[in-house]
Amino acid sequence: MTRNPHPDAALPPAPATAVPPLRLTGAQALVNVLLAEGVDTVFGIVGGKLSPLFHALSREPRIRFIGVRHEAAGPMMAAAVHAGTGRLAVAVGELGPGGLNLAAGLGVAFNNNLPLLAVTTNQHRASSYPHSGVFMDLDTVAVTRPLTKWNAVVHDARRMPELARRAFREALGGRPGPVHLDIPQDVLGEVHAFAADEFDVAPGRYRATLGPRPAQASVKAAVRLLRGAQRPLIVGGGGVVAAGAATALRALAQRLNAPVVPTQMALGVVPSDSPHFIGHGGIIAGDSVKHAFERADVILSVGCRWSSWMWDARGALARRHHRLININIDPSSLGQAALHEARCRPTRARRCATCSPPLATAPRRPTAPGSPSCARCVRCTKASSRAWWPTPTP
Repeated sequence: MTRNPHPDAALPPAPATAVPPLRLTGAQALVNVLLAEGVDTVFGIVGGKLSPLFHALSREPRIRFIGVRHEAAGPMMAAAVHAGTGRLAVAVGELGPGGLNLAAGLGVAFNNNLPLLAVTTNQHRASSYPHSGVFMDLDTVAVTRPLTKWNAVVHDARRMPELARRAFREALGGRPGPVHLDIPQDVLGEVHAFAADEFDVAPGRYRATLGPRPAQASVKAAVRLLRGAQRPLIVGGGGVVAAGAATALRALAQRLNAPVVPTQMALGVVPSDSPHFIGHGGIIAGDSVKHAFERADVILSVGCRWSSWMWDARGALARRHHRLININIDPSSLGQAALHEARCRPTRARRCATCSPPLATAPRRPTAPGSPSCARCVRCTKASSRAWWPTPTP
């Protein structure tokens, strides 16, 4: 044996011990991605083909399974979890009728821009896509395609981490919405080796969690319009809720001394006892909101799609003569239904609040009778918006 000629010298590092791979089923791999994304709730009905997934869930105490009476309730409940907490939830359905029943709930989530992950199972790969006529065959991907932002079939369990992460990326990127993975029964149960650190990847490494501000020119144009407005009106939509921008919206309303009309998807962003609140938008709005739109010269629309709830017989309540500022994360909503003079496409975290800093040095709008400084709430008057902008005397 050779002696070390320099006893005090550092010894060469020992060779690194190879970390053994993880051997997991496709279902276990999916559950690991759910954990990395902070998912803690799964809704659905127990079914035989989903057994590998339920077995994996039963061994994970951090995820709670809640049974439903009908599969359609699962996506609605998952959508409600996100609306109330900001976290994604999962809805599962058995092959055939189970996946078909999910469609009703997915349609509700899709139309309300509420993200969730729907998971269905199907016949084993030897008899699905294309299907061969086995009992309860269904092309679930084709059924859910019009009701989801994105969907896919997982043909190989080795792609489970990749496709599950993409599902979250699609659900939360841009305008949010439901996504769907259809996983044949044998893919859920087959075992593969995964790298030991495969599931240590943080969500911020495979999907955007923050992004750039809107273009500076767009922000300046919006601020210029707001500074020159004589009768500004703010419309807050579901995007305000999704962005957590209710506080910024209320601060901006106070700065502009402007009334606010929340849509049905933005209930609560401005309390109904606030002096800025003049009623909810749409067909249930009443005369005060109608008068506000008739008299407004500049409308600030934040996270609103101008759907049929914001229409009358002539179309969108924001007319062509209005100077509309449209703030929306979805580019397809900019100029759709209501034409804008200025538009901003911010990231969710910066929506609405983007325009506030440049306005901080702007002079506050003068207080009018019936405005926020009055003790009484403008909502309590018969035609509350007239207190903000009285009709000129002929």
